[in-house]
Amino acid sequence: MPAEEVTIREAREGDFGRIFVIMKSLMSIHLSDDDLTGLEKSFEMKFLEILQSDKGCFFVAESGEEVVGFISGAPPLALWNIREREMFMIEELAVREDLRSNGLGSLLIEFFRDYAKKQGYKRIAASSHVARERAHNFYLKNGFAKEEFVFVKDI
Repeated sequence: MPAEEVTIREAREGDFGRIFVIMKSLMSIHLSDDDLTGLEKSFEMKFLEILQSDKGCFFVAESGEEVVGFISGAPPLALWNIREREMFMIEELAVREDLRSNGLGSLLIEFFRDYAKKQGYKRIAASSHVARERAHNFYLKNGFAKEEFVFVKDI
């Protein structure tokens, strides 16, 4: 899909259903269909909370009237980030599965980078599940560097 056919705009409440379809294609790697069904309402509540917050952002990529990708982010809560306005974190980035590897994800990152820069941030960052090697390569191709590890412990 050529970039000139895509518009990026702020997400609206009515976008959630189309966003969730894209999210399900990513989450099916880790979750069963029963788990996904139970999560939809919780995700919608969180989506609406993000839209109403002044702390983060949520953008969708559209082709015609169809949502084909999205990106969201917020500053980390760490004290160092408040002092330096150093980092703006990509929380979610997804492109419809049949449109991947066509530059749409890179276009979303460029839009996000420009938004963060206008807000006064110096860097953008992203994290990705350890098993998602294709995503890791995508971020590296888009100029990101591996700098941190995330450690997780069940409680």
